[in-house]
Amino acid sequence: MRIARTWRRAGFRAGVFVMAGAIGAAVAPAAFGDGRPPETVFSVATKADGTVAVRMNGQVAPDWLQINVRATDAADAATLYSTRDVTNGIIGGSDYATTSARVVLPAGTPYGSYPIDVDFQLPGGDVQHWSAAGHAAGNWLDYRKHASVTSATFDRASTDWDHRTATLTGHVEVLDPVTGAKSPAPAGTSVDVRYQVGWASQWTGTSGEDVTTDADGDFSYTSAPGGDVLGYVQALASADITPGDWAEVRLPVVVSQYRITAVPRPAVLYRGDRFAAEGKVERLTADGWKPFAGAAVDVATRMPDYDQGYPESVITSGAAKADGTYSFPITAKQTTTLYTYVYPSPYLSPVVATSTVSTTAGSITLPKFTIDQDATVKTTGRLNGDCAHQTLDFQFSPNGTTGWRTIAHTVTGAATGGYCSYYIAANGGWDGWYRVRHAATSQMVTVQTQTPRLRRTRTQMSIAVSSTHPAYGTTYTISGVVIQLTGAGWVHENKAHVQLYFRAKGDTLWGGAVGLDAYTDAAGRYSFRMEAGRYGSGSWTAALLPDSTHFSTGAGYVTVNDA
Repeated sequence: MRIARTWRRAGFRAGVFVMAGAIGAAVAPAAFGDGRPPETVFSVATKADGTVAVRMNGQVAPDWLQINVRATDAADAATLYSTRDVTNGIIGGSDYATTSARVVLPAGTPYGSYPIDVDFQLPGGDVQHWSAAGHAAGNWLDYRKHASVTSATFDRASTDWDHRTATLTGHVEVLDPVTGAKSPAPAGTSVDVRYQVGWASQWTGTSGEDVTTDADGDFSYTSAPGGDVLGYVQALASADITPGDWAEVRLPVVVSQYRITAVPRPAVLYRGDRFAAEGKVERLTADGWKPFAGAAVDVATRMPDYDQGYPESVITSGAAKADGTYSFPITAKQTTTLYTYVYPSPYLSPVVATSTVSTTAGSITLPKFTIDQDATVKTTGRLNGDCAHQTLDFQFSPNGTTGWRTIAHTVTGAATGGYCSYYIAANGGWDGWYRVRHAATSQMVTVQTQTPRLRRTRTQMSIAVSSTHPAYGTTYTISGVVIQLTGAGWVHENKAHVQLYFRAKGDTLWGGAVGLDAYTDAAGRYSFRMEAGRYGSGSWTAALLPDSTHFSTGAGYVTVNDA
């Protein structure tokens, strides 16, 4: 016979930094929903080498494409340059058609911006025209000298606690689109140095400034960035110069290791007591651990925010002495955890020493724990001391040592005779350890009960009927098997007390049938002989009656259509 297992839960019931060059990334337009053909040309850009790149729709492949540079955007303006000599490729994840050579306009053409029209033939012979008219000037030919940063490096591979300053040097070259010649940028060309400073996996801001080149096109910039550097260097636009290629710069931080200790203080203090927050701080050097003289030590009631780089809830601070020791007087105001650390820095590892300040003692007496057949756990007891309006957590652990989690809690009322009674109920597990715990507050130290183990035996049962359409005057049998989980696995349960329940057809409530209870035999079987026509059509189910050692369970149901 197949055992129909009743479901029961086994546990509880209940900043990317993006830098853009001459060609920027753009989002492709959505496809037309009205049957019109998709757009083929999205934009046009002038690259730092003087070539022109046309951003295309990757879903359309023209038979040919022609770029036309015109004197103005007037309809009858002269064409200054035209070519079909283009190559296709991917730039920044988008499809581009790029001129194979630098665009050179007729001799004497002044520097400036010139509109670009694009003609192309789609598969099937349809020739289309994309006009610069109506598009932003950024889609025009930028016919000016292009200043590109060809090198940019720091004078050191990294910064650290003892070496925080670095100098960035580089070189800028200018391309003349008319001649194609490259030369150092003229003295005084502005260079934009911009970088983000980050540590602890988060970028915290942008730093940098504009510097200028010397007569050789070189520049230099010295700073103390204060963290990991990720940034770029790019020439700035001027009257006859437009920005070309930029250079990425990186400068990592080497983190120094330090350690800090906090001297234990009395187990219990009272509000107003004075005590010393003291200990020692050391830093790991090439010669081993040495006193961290002058380190800025903070004592706080909260952990520092290492993502943002600043302390929180500092109650006292000061500098470590020459031997690395520190000692700051503190007044006990409430039960709290003290966090002692060196002021957050990208050059130091995130190390914190913790200790606890507790005010007034307390205790829990007369604790009692029970678990019933439905896995409901209950506990009662008394919290003694300054107990009014204190939170008590009812906690569960699968092994009695680790994994403690709160399954319910209560807040005490007013104290009576120096104690506060409590009662807590919650949904528990099949087998586990329980405790009641009071976390430290400004009124009382941490206290908790012993951790008793509560468990019952799991059961399962099945139900079957010999006939679902018995004839009037005949009999039919409702039977099943009860099993229980023991150390040897699932075995038949002898003498399990089974109650039969009936729900008439069309009803929603189950009722216990008087006299229809029985005990299982050695094979865990139970059986009831029923007279057809006595109860009418409906459904039958069976369940175990409660005892002191087993969890209750049900058996599903069977339906009988009584003649």
